[in-house]
Amino acid sequence: MKRLILALALIWGPAHATHSFYIEAASGLTHFYQYKKDGARWYQDAFPWSAELNSSNFRLGIGQRINADWDLVVSWLDIGRNSVDALAVPDDAYDAVNHQCISNCDRPTRLIANGHGYGPEIAWKLKSDSFYLRGGIFAWIVNLKATMLHQDGTYIGSYKQPREVMLAPFLGVGYKHKDIFFEVSYYSGIGSGGYPISTKALVSMIGIQVNLD
Repeated sequence: MKRLILALALIWGPAHATHSFYIEAASGLTHFYQYKKDGARWYQDAFPWSAELNSSNFRLGIGQRINADWDLVVSWLDIGRNSVDALAVPDDAYDAVNHQCISNCDRPTRLIANGHGYGPEIAWKLKSDSFYLRGGIFAWIVNLKATMLHQDGTYIGSYKQPREVMLAPFLGVGYKHKDIFFEVSYYSGIGSGGYPISTKALVSMIGIQVNLD
């Protein structure tokens, strides 16, 4: 362990002392991909439903130029919001194999589920002229709340899912001109034990990079 700490100090110490830092701020559009299975995740195909899967996003981060080829960037990412508006009956009143309602079919409940994702991420950037590749891991914190209504719009109640974290590896490509950059990255969450609306997203951003030295 002492040797490992010494090796990291020898690598990180000179880099920390000699290589420049910068901050970056970016915003853009997230397109979420539906995490859909009939009879679960807020969907029952026997009843109508709709989903809003596009959202604004933003990211704030601090980066370090490790060398001529590599940067390391630590950021806070708000990946955006999504929602589902659906009619549904209780699980025991629905046959997900045959995709049909089996009881209480004339009295489905309206469910409006709203999700919000955010969290820290760490990214490595491999640079080549003005283009670069970026990849890393995003700790995707999921907040989700569902409101239940009768069909006439009267309120029944609400459900707030306990906050959970999905680890989301991501990979993307970017282009930088002077201090302005544009990038597109694909995120894929794993390890969700709850009921997120989406576990995958395509994130497009435009931003600015400001040197700190």
